[in-house]
Amino acid sequence: MTDGDVLAEPWTNRRIPCGRTWLNISAGDRASEASRRPFPGAEAYTRTLASVAAAAVDRLNFAMRTKPARTQSTRVLRLAGASVAMFACSGGDRARVAEPPSVSRVNLRLERIVITQAVQDDDGSLPMVAGSAAAVNVIVGRSSESTVEVPVVLRLFRGTTLVFADTTRTGGILGPLTQATPTSAQFLIPATLVSPDISWQVELDPAQTQPDSTRIDNLLPRSPPEVLKTVVMPPIRVRLVPIILARHGGTTGDVTPENAELYVRLARQIYPLGTVIVTVGTPLTSNANFGALPGSGGDVNFWWQVLSEMDAARGVVGPTDEYWYGVVQLPNEYTSPVFGGFGYIPSSPQNTRSGSRVSAGLGVSRNWGMAFAQEIYAHELGHNFGRLHAPGCGAIAPIDLEYRGLGGTISAVGHDVWSLANGVSRSAQSIGRETGDVMSYCSPKWIGPYTYSAVLTWRQVPPVLGRITSAATSIAVP
Repeated sequence: MTDGDVLAEPWTNRRIPCGRTWLNISAGDRASEASRRPFPGAEAYTRTLASVAAAAVDRLNFAMRTKPARTQSTRVLRLAGASVAMFACSGGDRARVAEPPSVSRVNLRLERIVITQAVQDDDGSLPMVAGSAAAVNVIVGRSSESTVEVPVVLRLFRGTTLVFADTTRTGGILGPLTQATPTSAQFLIPATLVSPDISWQVELDPAQTQPDSTRIDNLLPRSPPEVLKTVVMPPIRVRLVPIILARHGGTTGDVTPENAELYVRLARQIYPLGTVIVTVGTPLTSNANFGALPGSGGDVNFWWQVLSEMDAARGVVGPTDEYWYGVVQLPNEYTSPVFGGFGYIPSSPQNTRSGSRVSAGLGVSRNWGMAFAQEIYAHELGHNFGRLHAPGCGAIAPIDLEYRGLGGTISAVGHDVWSLANGVSRSAQSIGRETGDVMSYCSPKWIGPYTYSAVLTWRQVPPVLGRITSAATSIAVP
């Protein structure tokens, strides 16, 4: 092609004047002009052409046709392995170029990535607990609705070294983003890779199997991979203590080494705990009276006495950072207890002695199953983490007036990552934002961002063994 020829701008379908320039395009997406003059729109032209070539290399072999001109030349360029035939004219003629066939107008894009271990804040600020598995929830948008399944890849790096890669496909309907848009794809980051030296990146349709008008929004973060926000938690030691009710025929709390893990399951699912060490302690005999009248019982006086007896027994053991939980069996003559449990609210996270890390609650009984016992334990443990009640479902004082969830609900979508990581379920099932927070009196329970963040902060303070405060400065609440 000689000086004085012009490359007709593709995809305009309009007449343009012939000129004196020729545009060279290389695979490196650089443009130069043989006459060394700037070509109007050259940069935008090469970006557009490169984008189309990358999006659909196998469909990019087309010719841009023109009307007959006085002098006409043809030149074939190669970009990313595709041939593009381009026609140009010389002299003062005008050329008409046609739009290429099958150029996609559909746009697929990564809208949002949510990494969570139980719940996540709107801004994604809650870090992961190192050594615990995490779920990566991928929200994919599409300019028009479709059930097409699109490949998604998660890559994890340690420095610049790829240490983990996993591929899955989107599910459900892809469409324009709304507040109700569900998770399109989900990954599990193994517990061994949840650490401060790991970075992550997600890519949508890396092999370009689907039509897509632009690929620039198919990578998050775009560059470079983002460091996985993590915190290191101290291990937590839990002792479950069977309570023997001497005044009720020796009724004993149903907790054994065989079912101990079931009691703490919900706590594992929702709280930022890290390593949890669970033991079953020696049964403790209590002289507390469950209640004066059959059918009722379990009032404040009963639970205060049980806590006091447990607190004294824990003190005999000596300095310890263990959390003690007394498991009480509902006596046969009672059916509707006033309260299901009680727990101390320590004066500080460093407090490990009297009036700090002790709580008690009802275990499995004839009236309810393990799920209810799990909720009681998780709630009372929350008190040991310094939490007041969330204002929901009739919760009594002390109420946390700064709680952000409406009516004591979690007000954010939760995910049961623990069950996925431990083979209980095949995915990290979502928990509706209308679910009650663990510190409310609602049931079922999960944990909201507010409570999660507060417990995260509390748990990061190292405990101090020894008497930090007296029981008089702590409170016990149901």
